Amino acid sequence: MSRGRLPQSAIEDLLREDEEESESELSDHGSETSDHIIAEEPRSAEESNCSDSEEDDLPLSEINSYFTGRDKVTKWQKSNNNRVRRQVQNILTEDAGIRRNGVGVTTFTEAWSLFISENIIEKVVRCTNEFIQKKTPSYNRIRDCKPTDAVEIRALLGLLYIAGSLKASHANLEDLYSSDGTGIPIFPTTMSVKRVKFLLNSLRFDDATTRQARRTLDKAAPIREVLDMFTQNCLLPYSVGENVVIDEMMVGFRGKCPFRQYMKSKPDKYGIKLYPLVDAATFYVLNIELYAGKQPEGPYQLSNAAADVVKRLFTPISGTGRNLTIDNWYSSVTLMNDLAKDHKISGVGTMRKNKKEIPPCFIDKNRPEYSSQFGFSDTATLVSYVPKKKRSVVLISSLHSAAEIDESTNEKRKPSIVTFYNKTKGGVDEVDKKAKMYSVSRKNNRWPLTLFFRLLDIAGINSMVILRANNVVIRKRRMYLRALGTELTKEYVQRRSTMLGLPRKLKRNIREHLNMEDSAAETEASSSGTSRATCKICPAKKRRQSKTQCKLCMKNICRSHTTFICNQCYMDEETDSNEN
Repeated sequence: MSRGRLPQSAIEDLLREDEEESESELSDHGSETSDHIIAEEPRSAEESNCSDSEEDDLPLSEINSYFTGRDKVTKWQKSNNNRVRRQVQNILTEDAGIRRNGVGVTTFTEAWSLFISENIIEKVVRCTNEFIQKKTPSYNRIRDCKPTDAVEIRALLGLLYIAGSLKASHANLEDLYSSDGTGIPIFPTTMSVKRVKFLLNSLRFDDATTRQARRTLDKAAPIREVLDMFTQNCLLPYSVGENVVIDEMMVGFRGKCPFRQYMKSKPDKYGIKLYPLVDAATFYVLNIELYAGKQPEGPYQLSNAAADVVKRLFTPISGTGRNLTIDNWYSSVTLMNDLAKDHKISGVGTMRKNKKEIPPCFIDKNRPEYSSQFGFSDTATLVSYVPKKKRSVVLISSLHSAAEIDESTNEKRKPSIVTFYNKTKGGVDEVDKKAKMYSVSRKNNRWPLTLFFRLLDIAGINSMVILRANNVVIRKRRMYLRALGTELTKEYVQRRSTMLGLPRKLKRNIREHLNMEDSAAETEASSSGTSRATCKICPAKKRRQSKTQCKLCMKNICRSHTTFICNQCYMDEETDSNEN
C-alpha cells in the first residue's frame, strides 16, 4: 500500500493517531509543519533492556560500550571519543546562488520566462489551437472561437497572476469585469470576459490524437511533457544552498484523476501528490516528481519506495556536499549510509519507532523529561529526546557527530540535531503556503489544468528568488506578482490598442493603462467641438476642411473619406467589438 492512501487496518489507524499526537513534540510552538513521528506503546521491562541475551558470554565492559538494535545486528556506540569527524561530505563542491543562465536577469518577465519558457508557451498554444479547431464547427460565428497565440496566452496568464495577487482567483469572473466600480479595470482593458472563459476552457497541454496511446505507458500523459520541461527549467538558473528538504506537497483536487490521493494530515485531504526538492533557506524549488501511483510497464514505471523517491530527487545535487532534511517516512539507517558513502550528502531526519535498528531503550518513555540518549555508528548519530512526559522522539543524522545540546533552548536542553531539524524541515510546507496564498488556480474539473496552475505558482516563487539573487529589490511578493501580471499583459494590450472598432471608453482605458498620451487629433477635437478642421486622411496638397468627425478616433474627415452606416449597424458593431 502506497503512503497517502486510506488506512487498510485498525493497526495502521492507531499508528497514524499516535503519529499525529507526536507531531508537535519537536517544536516549542506546535507548528503546523511539524513532522509526524509514530509514538509506540510502552514496552515491557524485558523488551526495554538494551542488552541481548545472546551477548551474555561477552565481557561486561564490551557490552556496556554500545547499544544493540532490536534486529540484534545494528550496534550504536555509547561514546564517539574514538571516532573521526564526519564533515567531509559537507564541503560544497558548487557555490550556492545564481548560475550562468540567471545572471543579469532583472526584469520580471525575463525571470519568469526562465521557468515558463518559450517552448512551454509554444506547446500550450499548439495543443490549445488543435482543441479549438475541433470545437469550431459547434460555433455559429468564427470570431467566437478564434485561435490563440503566444502573446494572448501570456496575457491570460498575466490576468491569472493579477487575480491571485488580489486573492480573487476563486471569485466569479463576471465580478472581476463588473463596471459598477467593484471590478478590476485591467481585466476588461486586456481581454473580454467571454474570451477569458473560452481560453480557460480550451487550454490543453498535449496532443489529443496520441493521448490514448501514451496513456497505456503513462497515467500522467496529458501533462507529462510540460511537467518535464518545467522541471528541467528549474535545474538551470539557480544552485541551491547547503540545506535542502524533501517532503510531500498536496495540490487540492476532488475531481476525476487516475492517481488522486487522500492524506488525512494535509489541509487539502484530496488531491495530486508532488515530491519537491526545496532549498530550506530561499524556498527555491529545484526538482519535482509527480506521484502517479503504480504505472503500467514501461519507461514511467518507477519504484514508489521512500528511499528510491529520495535518490531520484537529489540526483541533481549528488556529490555536491549538501545536507538533506527528510521526515520519518523517508528516513532509514540504510538511506543515511547510502547518502554519506555513495553520494557525499549528509542527512537529518526523524525515525519511526518501529524501525528495527533502534535500540529498545531509545523508545522508552519512562526516561526523565528533557533527557537525551545518543548512539553513534560509523556514518550516523542516533538521538532519542523526551520533550514531554511519556513522549519520546527519535532522530538520525549523518551531519552531527557529537552529543551536542543546544544551550539556547535553556531548560528544555534540546539536542542540536533536534533544533537543526526544526530549522530546516519546513521548506516544502513554506512553498505550499506561498503557492496557496496568492494562487492563480481557478475552479475546474480537469486535473492537468489544476497541476499547470500549481506550476505557475511555483514559477512565481522561483522567479522572485532569481531576481533577489540578482540584487533586485522586491519587498512584497503580492506586489511582485501584480507587477509580473501587468508586464505579461502589456504586449497584448498594445496590440489591442491598434484594433479598429473598439469603443471610445475602452480605447481611453487602454491609453491610460499603457501611459499613452492622447493624440493631437483627439485633443484638437475635444477643444474645438464641431469646428472645421483639416481632413486627417487627405494628402497635404489637398488639405480639405471638414466638420465631420470619426466616431471612433474623433479625427476630422472629409466626405470622400467618409462611409455612412445606420445607427443600428454601428451599435451592433460596437457591441460585438466590446465582447471580443
